[in-house]
Order: sequence, then C-alpha cells, then structure tokens
Amino acid sequence: MQSVAEQKEFVTFTPDLRAADARANYWMRQVTIRLRREVAWCWHERGLQQPADFAMLPPYADKLSTILDLSRFYGEKQDFFLTDQTARYLTDQLNQERSFVSDEAPARGSFGWVVNELELPEVASFILALALSAAFDANMGSVIACCSNDQNKLLPTLALAQKLWDEPEEVLSIADPAHPLFRYGLIRFSETSWNAPITVPSLVALQLLFPNTSFPHGLESFAGTASEFSDTAHLSTLRLRSTAANSLRVVPVIGAGTPLETVAQIAELNKKELVRFTGDAAAAEDVDYLNALATVCWLKDAYLYLDKEPSACAHNDKHKGHHALPSSSIPATLFIALKERHQLSSLPQDLLLPAVVLPPVSYHDRLECWREHLGEHITALEPDIAECARRFRFEKQTIRAIC
Repeated sequence: MQSVAEQKEFVTFTPDLRAADARANYWMRQVTIRLRREVAWCWHERGLQQPADFAMLPPYADKLSTILDLSRFYGEKQDFFLTDQTARYLTDQLNQERSFVSDEAPARGSFGWVVNELELPEVASFILALALSAAFDANMGSVIACCSNDQNKLLPTLALAQKLWDEPEEVLSIADPAHPLFRYGLIRFSETSWNAPITVPSLVALQLLFPNTSFPHGLESFAGTASEFSDTAHLSTLRLRSTAANSLRVVPVIGAGTPLETVAQIAELNKKELVRFTGDAAAAEDVDYLNALATVCWLKDAYLYLDKEPSACAHNDKHKGHHALPSSSIPATLFIALKERHQLSSLPQDLLLPAVVLPPVSYHDRLECWREHLGEHITALEPDIAECARRFRFEKQTIRAIC
C-alpha cells in the first residue's frame, strides 16, 4: 500500500497547501516543478555535487559570469534536463496530462474563471501562478532567490519567468502595463522592468484560490429592506445596464436621505451583491488597497459602496480634497456617497456615470427614522423635536421675508 505522501501530489513546497481551484493547483505545481528543476541545474552549473533531496540550496555565483555563460551552457542545460535522473523525472512531471480538465465550469472569481474570462494563453497562466505561488507559500522566497541568483530577491520577476518558461520569448508579450493581468489588478506591477517584483495582493490571492470564501474584513455585505423600489433606483439601474462594464464605473449618490438603501435597491434590480466599505478612513486612502478591493468586487460580481469623506492629498495641493479611487482600468462599479453636488469636482469626470440624486427627507420621514432607532426614548424627545421644527420653519420664513 502506498503511503499518503506518495499518493498525493504536492502543489507547492509547503505540504498540504492546495487551492480549491483545480486549474490553480495545476499551474502552481508547474511553477514548483520548474523551480525544482532549475535548482538541480544550479548545482550542476556551479560544479557541485547535488545533495540528496535538495537538502541544501546551491551557493550564489557571480552574476556577470553566470550571464556571460548563458549561451555557452544553453545546449548543455537542455541535455541536462533530458539526461540527469532528477531533471528528467521533473521534466516528465511537467509533460503529464493536465488534471484540471473537467466538464464543470470554474467558479466565478476563481483562477480557472479568470483564465477563461480573459482568454489567457499558457504563458500568462504560468506567470499568474508564479506570482500567486509566492503569495500562497511562505517558503517560496528562498527558492526564488536561489534561482534568481540574488539572495535579496525573494519575490518573482518577469526575468525569473523567462528563465523558467520553455519559450522565453513569449514572456515579452506579458511585459506590458496594459496586459489584463496588470490592468485588472490581478498582479501588482510597479514598473515595466524585467527585475521588478510581480506580486498578487493577498486579498486577490485568497479569492483566486478559494472563490467561495467570504468578502475581506474591510467589506460588509448589505441587503436592502425596502419593499418597493423607488423611481430613482429604477432609473439608475437602466443607466448601469446600458453602460459597458469594461473599466471602473463611478456612480455618485448625492443627498442626505438613505443612500445605502437606494444603492441596495439598484444592486437588487441588477441582481448584484452590494458590499459596503467598513474599514478605517486611512485605509480608504491607500490606492493599492482600494485596487485589491475593487478587483475582489469584480471577481465576485459585486457593487462597492464607499461613504468615506474625500482624502486630503498633502503631497500635492492641487489634488487636495480629491477622492482616492481604484485604478480606472479595473472593471468594478463603485458608488460614492456625497452630501452636496459641488463635491462632484473631487471625482474624475471621465469615470463618472450620471449621479443618483436622492429626494430630500421630510420631517415626518425623519421622525419615523428616529422612532425606529430610538424606540421608547422618542416619546420623551418628541416635544423638543417639534419645538426645533417650529423654530426652523419660523427662521426660514423670516429669512425669506428679509430677502
């Protein structure tokens, strides 16, 4: 009888780390095998005897000498992959039949769904899995540093992907900030450089690997309670349906009424889930964090509601008071609550959809709201509330008479 370790194929370097998505497991296993094979070559290239079971990583070599010897050792490296016992075994593992083939459609927001939705070629799937493996497996960093021949590089790069991929010229097609992997926020790419780290935000990684997981802690699902849909909700719903969701859509919600309830009606009419940002106001100013939240909402097909005040950008006065927003290329729908119409100037005009304007709340509506939330205490406060309302009407009439 085979042992459990022999029966179960490891996906990453850390045992028992497996995703809920079969295609993610396949491609992360491809990453692990290619890294193991590269480590075996590093031992051979540096003229050292390979230890049993890779008990030790090979020492780092002079970078310039290694680069200059690439062409000289190219043929030898290909022969090594075919003749060395360990390398040949790993190569055979790479060529095995894919285990993720299934008649079932992948879950919405999973790694497999992204591959199908964005029509990613194999090289893009491999690079996404490479960045995803580093976010998933804490032990990946040392192996990445060894294969990169740089002990300070614990995160994958396009240069490493080019070294591991069998057709290195194909990686150049990914080195584009407009590529869907970067445009949709799946991979964070700081600059167009071979040696710049490529990382998957942890919130996005969790969604890709475990698509049925709940929303992150900074987001709270909200369902409306109104029995009838308002005319405003119906109109906004039709506007959203007529607008292609291929980039960030920002919908201002103006008024002091019940914006969250109205947005919940719009989400229900469009059969979307609505999540409200409940994190700290300072976190709402972190663009990388907002990008991750927006990508998660796109993957889960949910609307995002934000009611934080505009952030003040101290480093650039001309942007003071502007809302921090996710990247315009992420195809998420964002509702932002505003108190006054003049606050629209704090939002980029090219991303705005027609605003949802809430009707003013009447005195009786406010009184019903107070009764609902204050309960038995409202009886003692009603005389004061009525007196405040009377004085407000008197002052309003006086102002009109003076004007």
